[in-house]
Amino acid sequence: AAVATAEAVREKTGVVAQIKWPNDVIVGTRKLGGVLSEAGPPAGKRRMSVLGLGLNANLDPGRFPAALRGEATSLSAELGSEVDRAGLLEEVLKRLEFRAEELRCGGFEAVLPAWRSLSAIWGRQVVARGPRGEEVVVAVDIDRDGALIVRTEQGIQRRHAAGEVEVIPPCS
Repeated sequence: AAVATAEAVREKTGVVAQIKWPNDVIVGTRKLGGVLSEAGPPAGKRRMSVLGLGLNANLDPGRFPAALRGEATSLSAELGSEVDRAGLLEEVLKRLEFRAEELRCGGFEAVLPAWRSLSAIWGRQVVARGPRGEEVVVAVDIDRDGALIVRTEQGIQRRHAAGEVEVIPPCS
């Protein structure tokens, strides 16, 4: 869903949307939207998932809560004009349908090249928060199960399968 959303934003607006693992769609360092998904138990022979997706389209970042003003953006702020939300939604749905079919037929590995190409964090230092607590690591890759592969300060690569990451800004 993150791949489809980033692709749709790029196609319909020209804004260079990227993915920040695991579920954020960003522009530069600011959050444009997010994706939440929940897999449920199989219903008969079919697996079930619920998907929630939000994008800041025609919002004025000046109206965001103070804590979010430097953290979030909107498409209209990036473009300097309003976005055709119906056209954007149509493109998101079209791409979701394509990526869902790709996923159904080929598994996550079929979507992985696009996911990798849209990632904003490869080679970046990040704070990883999850079951291991909080640590500074380098984001290296994503595996075929969707886990983030990170490299520790000791040079050890391992999976970060749950939690979130925050990109550490480079020194100026």
